[in-house]
Amino acid sequence: MLVQGFLGGVAGTILFFSVWLWSISILQFGATIAYFVSIGLLGALIVISIINSFTTKTFVHPDDKIFGNTFTFILFMAELLCIGRFFPTADSFAYDAGVDVLTAFVFVYLVLYFGKAIGFIEMLETKLRREKELSARFILLAILLGVILVFLKFIFDAIYTALGYNWGVFSIGIATFIVIMIIAILTWRKYEPVSKEAPNTAETSKE
Repeated sequence: MLVQGFLGGVAGTILFFSVWLWSISILQFGATIAYFVSIGLLGALIVISIINSFTTKTFVHPDDKIFGNTFTFILFMAELLCIGRFFPTADSFAYDAGVDVLTAFVFVYLVLYFGKAIGFIEMLETKLRREKELSARFILLAILLGVILVFLKFIFDAIYTALGYNWGVFSIGIATFIVIMIIAILTWRKYEPVSKEAPNTAETSKE
């Protein structure tokens, strides 16, 4: 978490100043270079997050994992949405990519949430594997999720069309921050036993 926080803070600071310096014409080249530096730091941050989340090479507390990856995702979205700032011809690409990533995130989370609520996990774990019933429920779930995602895209498209790139990506950024922070806080409040990956767990408990 310490390394993730350090890299994320440095990358976020560089990104902020690169966006700010871009408004000064004589500093635009340097601002673009700084932007690519922040992307490089983001890449390193993503690699560390993958190691912390999917391997046992290091022990990271579950609370640190959820918040470390939360800020990694926020920084990734910020870097993505700022592409149109440094490359004006790519503003529509930055907007479309931001909407796609956000809606994909919402889709995956809702599938996991509703999947537990309507019994997907229990049905998959049974020996009978009631695939027809599972498919029937998923069809209805797809309708619900489709309506939610189409509504989100309609709102963002309306803002982008009416107010332009800056307000369009700003609305996506704010929505991303609110959604992922709510999920992180709600998840953080749930009790979860510390993984057995911790070094010398048994010895520590005996002491």
